[in-house]
Amino acid sequence: MASLIEIFGWFETGDTPTQDQFRMTFSSFRHKENNIPFNEVEGLAAAFENTVTESGFTSFKDDVNTKIIQLAKKDGSNLLPADVISWKDALGIASIAVVDSLDENGAVVAEGNVYSKDQVLTMLDLLRQQVDGSYQVIEDIRQTLVSNDLDLDELQEIVDYIKKNREDIELLQQVSVGNTTDDRITLTGNYPGWGVNLQNQLNDLLYEKTTMIESVVSNYGRYREGITGNAVLNHNLNTYDFVCEAYDAVTLYKMPIRVRILNENSIEITFDDQPVNGIKVTVSKI
Repeated sequence: MASLIEIFGWFETGDTPTQDQFRMTFSSFRHKENNIPFNEVEGLAAAFENTVTESGFTSFKDDVNTKIIQLAKKDGSNLLPADVISWKDALGIASIAVVDSLDENGAVVAEGNVYSKDQVLTMLDLLRQQVDGSYQVIEDIRQTLVSNDLDLDELQEIVDYIKKNREDIELLQQVSVGNTTDDRITLTGNYPGWGVNLQNQLNDLLYEKTTMIESVVSNYGRYREGITGNAVLNHNLNTYDFVCEAYDAVTLYKMPIRVRILNENSIEITFDDQPVNGIKVTVSKI
C-alpha cells in the first residue's frame, strides 16, 4: 500500500510507471465490492462504548412515556378541576371574567363567573321598568300633596283634626237623625271642586282622603301616637335623627318629655309627672 505522495511521484509528466507501480497504486485503494471490517473503522469501537445499552434505552423510553402522560395537553383535555385552578394561579388569570358556554348539544354549561351581555341587558330592562314605576308613584304622591300652602299647614291641620275626631267621623257614617239618615242631609256650606252636596258624600270623601293622607304623611317620615303616660313607641322611621314633640290632647299645651333612643326604630317617652289628660306624640324624621 503506497501513500498518495508516492503515487503522485510515479505519475508526473514524462514518467513511465512500471507494472509494480500500477499494481501498488490500485492496491492502495479499497474496491466498492470489498466490505470494510468493523475493527478497521477508526474510532468506531470507542464510539460504541459511549452508547447506552438496550435495557438502559428501554428503561429510559418507559420513563419518558410516563412523564409525557403527566404533561398537560395543548387542549387541556386531561386537566382535572384542581389542575385548572393551579394553572390559572400560575398564569395569573385566576380572577379573569368568563361567561357560560354551550356544550355540543347547545345546552348552557354553567361554568362562568360573570353575567353575559344578554343577561345584563335583561336585568337593566327590569330595573328600568321598576325605576319608571317609581317615578309614577312619586308623581302620584306629589300630586296628592299639592296645596296652596307651601308649608302644608292646612293639610296638616286637617289630618290632626280628623285624627282627633276619627271615631265621631266613622260613627257619623252610620248614625240616623230621627227617620232621616245622613245620605239625605244637605250640606249648609259650599265645597267648590269637591263634587259633594250631601253629608254622607262629604263623610265618605273625608274618610277616603284621610286614609290616603295618613299613608302619605307616614311615608314622608312622620309618626304619631296617643299615650297616657310613660311609653315605648315603635315609629319605624329607621333613623336616629328626628324631632319628637308632645302636647296635651285637651288643653293643647305642649308637654315637656324625656326621650331615650332604644334603636333606630324605637324610642322611650317618660314624664316627670303622670299626665292628667291624653298626650299626642309626634316623631318627625330629619
